[in-house]
Amino acid sequence: MKSIATKLVGGVALLALLGGGAVGCSAESNPAAPKSDGQGSSSSATEKAPAPKPVDLAGTWKQTNSNSEDSYQAATVTGDTIEIQWVAPDMKSLYWSGTVEVPQDGSTDFTWDS
Repeated sequence: MKSIATKLVGGVALLALLGGGAVGCSAESNPAAPKSDGQGSSSSATEKAPAPKPVDLAGTWKQTNSNSEDSYQAATVTGDTIEIQWVAPDMKSLYWSGTVEVPQDGSTDFTWDS
């Protein structure tokens, strides 16, 4: 008798879980999307945001953490070329030269390894 009661309770619990899961999974996949009434589509629903513009790195960038006011490193970016110079009061010396790939997705948070 105890075995039948256990099976019955287990079966009811399983059905309750399956039923709850089916109800929980039956919600719309995109509830924020506007519903179509068959009368045509809304222009705001079909408009897309403009494509992001790539970040512009062109220019000269000065080192901000130098221990000296008149000796520092400066990077010059032109197109996809970057040069880093040691700058001192009486000289300027090439430290590093290479290319840079600017992120095309408009992101402003990125790093490079060299």
